[in-house]
Amino acid sequence: MPIEKRWVVKPQGNPEAVAAMAAATGISPVLANLLVQRGIDTLEKAKKFFNPQLSDLHDPFLMKDMDKAVERLSEAVEQGEQIAVYGDYDCDGITATAMLYSYLEDLGAQVIYYIPDRDVEGYGLNRAALDFLKEQQVELIVTVDNGISALDEAVYAKELGIDLIITDHHQPRPQLPQACAVIDPHRQDCEYPFKALCGAGVAFKLICAMEGDLGGEEMIWHFGELAAIATMADVVELTGENRLIVQRGLECIAQGEQVGVHALIEAAGMSGRKLDSIDLAFGLAPRINAAGRLGQTDLAMELLLCDRQSQAMELAQQLNELNEQRKALVDHIYEEINAKIARHPEILQERVILLYGEGWHHGVIGIAAARLVEEYSKPCVLFSIEEDQARGSARSVEGYSIIAAISRCSSLLTRYGGHDQAAGMTVPVEHLREFIDQMLQDAREHFDLMPVDQLKIDAVVDAEQLNLKTVYGMQQLRPFGCGNEQP
Repeated sequence: MPIEKRWVVKPQGNPEAVAAMAAATGISPVLANLLVQRGIDTLEKAKKFFNPQLSDLHDPFLMKDMDKAVERLSEAVEQGEQIAVYGDYDCDGITATAMLYSYLEDLGAQVIYYIPDRDVEGYGLNRAALDFLKEQQVELIVTVDNGISALDEAVYAKELGIDLIITDHHQPRPQLPQACAVIDPHRQDCEYPFKALCGAGVAFKLICAMEGDLGGEEMIWHFGELAAIATMADVVELTGENRLIVQRGLECIAQGEQVGVHALIEAAGMSGRKLDSIDLAFGLAPRINAAGRLGQTDLAMELLLCDRQSQAMELAQQLNELNEQRKALVDHIYEEINAKIARHPEILQERVILLYGEGWHHGVIGIAAARLVEEYSKPCVLFSIEEDQARGSARSVEGYSIIAAISRCSSLLTRYGGHDQAAGMTVPVEHLREFIDQMLQDAREHFDLMPVDQLKIDAVVDAEQLNLKTVYGMQQLRPFGCGNEQP
């Protein structure tokens, strides 16, 4: 039986600040409270929030190593060197690859792109890919949405005589890769004011720096659509620069300049209406993600680089069909899981749901795990059995760091990675049962009472405040997303 989420009422805004905000702006007390709750507690902040300007975008050269990256990349373009944009197979990585590749191609650069196969290669730089790119006479690789942890691979690239520029947004290790430039706002020595950019956001900053468009006023109209989709897909904070990127990106989408995106909107049945951030996150991003999950990233890349409407519509329809396949695979896995739970209801008595199955497509088990977390309000780890290896995908609830738990039980794993709410891992099948037992024991040892999924209540309001004026007022907070959730 599904478990109800625990309701948690957020602390309300300071009453004096709320009253002052309502008086100064003329908005309702409910909306004023929501603003103050979210740190928008002065009239100046409110003006910036409701009417952000492109001038609010930061100078890309504030990022550590941006100057080095621009110098080396410009040299490669001018000298006609073979450049490879090395991306990732999720929506953020695919859109970032499309952005940087198309920009360099427009400059007249000799450029190719490479996205590793999710099934065969996994995430990030790998030696086989570097060998292949060396055979293609590549002299410079620019990573997007990956590379910050590729310490050994960076050394190997250097041995092959390939220069490397890394652009990433994931948390770096204490040691950085050896490269011509390492651009990541999370570097400890990077003073860039906004840290929450996605991979495509960092790639966009590199493009702006290359173009000399320091405020992004011109490049946002070229790449805003893709940057906005990536920002919503990667669930980064929708504050600061990200809020502006999504707002401007939605304006670009309304103009329909990007042929591939426009075709995808039509294929998804969303044309003819004004799209919002939720449409990007749950309408467009899953269709691009489906290509990576099912090993057909080239299909998504072709669509995003396409400039012919008829071809774009055909490609968009193929992506739509892939997404339907993805849904069917998830539904099949979910049916098998429900059957297992029906036979063994004791599974739900454990603190963490840990299940495995043969034939479960590892590209979609993360979606099934997220659905289980939503339904049962418990952390969940699902494994796909593939010959002698079990590949796992985990999702968690607030208060239970899944990556910390996996790290404590990592002696049996061949590889793992992730963050508090989501992680992936690989374990030999012969050790799978032992790993599951370790995870369950770890939860018992570290939590007297397990955290459960929460429904966070923004405000408790009086009945007379529940009217259309209040509802319409809250729409002024759009675009909604992580860090600026729909109330």
